[in-house]
Amino acid sequence: MLANCMRDFDVVLLEDETGGYVAIVPALPGCHTQGDTLAEVMENAKEAIDLYWETLNCAREKRSAERKSRVHTKSESSCLRFRR
Repeated sequence: MLANCMRDFDVVLLEDETGGYVAIVPALPGCHTQGDTLAEVMENAKEAIDLYWETLNCAREKRSAERKSRVHTKSESSCLRFRR
């Protein structure tokens, strides 16, 4: 699923004062990770981006399913009937 929507993201790497590194993906709010080495933090960043997209896709599918169920529910219909 994710292979069909490849994208490039900037990753900001910061050296942690206690050792290791922190990676932040500015384009994806809340998407950040850490690692002991540059190789580890970059691998963790790739995984964090994948998980972020997977979470977005799941949320999008859930909202879509909820909208479809609302459309078919009579109790939520906006149609009003008046007797003459």
